[in-house]
Amino acid sequence: MMKHLDLFSGIGGFALAARWIGGIETVAFCENDEFCRKVLTKNFEGVEIYDDVRELRADGIGPVDLVTAGFPCQDVSVAGQGKGLHASRSGLFFEIMRISDELDSSGRVRPILLLENVPGLLSGEGGGWAREVYRELAGRGYCIEWKVVGASDVGAPHRRKRWW
Repeated sequence: MMKHLDLFSGIGGFALAARWIGGIETVAFCENDEFCRKVLTKNFEGVEIYDDVRELRADGIGPVDLVTAGFPCQDVSVAGQGKGLHASRSGLFFEIMRISDELDSSGRVRPILLLENVPGLLSGEGGGWAREVYRELAGRGYCIEWKVVGASDVGAPHRRKRWW
């Protein structure tokens, strides 16, 4: 069974999808919002929940094959102020890279990453934000494929486009 770590978990959308698919066990969440942690506790009984991605260490989690992360978008969103990928919220992307490095250096296999964010990530600084994300991933040996998919593309009654 594939082991799953869910970062920036919200109320557990990635983990719910993993449950529906089957063959994927969510072993830990990391979410800083107290209400969301209460929802996760109720819906995913017994799964460890960490509250600060900056303090999360891979050695406390165990083996992980898949990391999912809808990392904060406020600093790269067109609705935000365009502070960029190194700003306080969207800059938490680099914590995903750190955790991937820790999982890899612990003698385990580097995990698969499934990331989600707003399409503004692609256009910010003339594409510079996306190039930096891709450079970080490629530098760690990841083969990168991306696509922008909207909720309406999968049958929802609203657009809500996202970079995957």
